[in-house]
Amino acid sequence: MSKEIAIRTGVASPPLLFRQVSPGPRDSTLQFRLLHFWDARKNVKGGPGILFGIEMLMIDTEGTLAQGFIGQNRRNQYEKELHRGSIYTLTNYYASNRKVMYHVADQRLVICISHASAMSKDEEDIDDILRERFRVRSFSEFEANCDLRGDLHDVVGHLKLVDGQALHQRPVLCTNDDSASRKVMVHLQLKDGPVMNVFLWDEAAESFRLKFDGSAATPTVLLVTT
Repeated sequence: MSKEIAIRTGVASPPLLFRQVSPGPRDSTLQFRLLHFWDARKNVKGGPGILFGIEMLMIDTEGTLAQGFIGQNRRNQYEKELHRGSIYTLTNYYASNRKVMYHVADQRLVICISHASAMSKDEEDIDDILRERFRVRSFSEFEANCDLRGDLHDVVGHLKLVDGQALHQRPVLCTNDDSASRKVMVHLQLKDGPVMNVFLWDEAAESFRLKFDGSAATPTVLLVTT
């Protein structure tokens, strides 16, 4: 009997889904695909900003998005192991309530890496976990959330202007010095007609400049996702 019990209890529990996570320190296991990661930064007027750590956007087998956070004091331990699109297994973490402003995920909790955490990249891919998730939204949805500082929405549309320059002149955005601004502003026309201003900052701005200048033909459609 004791042998049967040992066999049963020796079977590892399946990873939790994001919707099953509750607040506080957790010793359970999560498995997810890392969609994106970026610097968590507080902007300072006239300065480069203050780094707080690394923000992560993760997705589980149900297609639920959750936000993760690695503090600046643990940045060196994990940063080199982060690769967009890879599968990770995480045990021992802390789940805290997400910030009120500018959240990018469905889940109301943020998965925080703690001193006791163990996160490793899985060698085998899991096809059941999506590689991306995008939702086309109407202008009315953006308008309804204007100035609320809540969800950050995905957006796709036709490029009309880039930093005030018309596309028929094919502007060159990259420079050979440090004079490039930290931001790029584009005028983007949505599918249902209205034109929006979209601001890209820091890494997103630099990525846009490189892709725009590197395109053989003038880009006319922009997709921005978190």
